[in-house]
Amino acid sequence: MIAAVLEQKVWVESGGQLFPNLYTFLVGDPGLGKSRAIMAASSIIREHVPDTFFGATSMTRASLADYMVEAKRFLPNIPYAPIEYNSLVAIP
Repeated sequence: MIAAVLEQKVWVESGGQLFPNLYTFLVGDPGLGKSRAIMAASSIIREHVPDTFFGATSMTRASLADYMVEAKRFLPNIPYAPIEYNSLVAIP
């Protein structure tokens, strides 16, 4: 969820820009609390970061592309040209 909030507004210079992109999978037996952890983190972002773009819980390739187009962002890069990127949170 930290990477979802940071989007591409924060990076580290390491021979280029390194963004905090995270792909996290919670794996375990049923009933261990994976869904509770996901829903708790999701509700925090939905409540405190209202302009976050969330995808649907089940998407086709075409609908994922549609969600990504809607999740367009512009980052002012003064004095240079603005940076355009797409940021989508996908929680199954």
